[in-house]
Amino acid sequence: MRVAGKVLIDSNVDTFCDASLHIYVEDAGLLDESAIRLASQRIDHVSHQKGTMTAIPFVMNFTVKDPRSDHIMRAHISISGNLDINQGDLVTTQAFSVNLLSQQGDMILPIQKVI
Repeated sequence: MRVAGKVLIDSNVDTFCDASLHIYVEDAGLLDESAIRLASQRIDHVSHQKGTMTAIPFVMNFTVKDPRSDHIMRAHISISGNLDINQGDLVTTQAFSVNLLSQQGDMILPIQKVI
């Protein structure tokens, strides 16, 4: 399965440089358990200038383990460079569904600053 799209950073987000973007595809089919990571991608040297909208393109391939499950995407821009979500980082604030019936080329993942 292939999914492509963009991570969007709003123009009101403060300027930063040399951050790491982490994008995940997960199987969220089990209601009482954590989602299972199917794929991840890291994009280094991400920068943004306050006052402009930044769109970071991505393409991810993953294997569907259970077509009956819900498949979701999420993203995290780490300002500090580690995988933990810290104050000042940027994250998606909802799960974005992946349509398994078609190859998606227009997934949009807006992110917001962690306060």
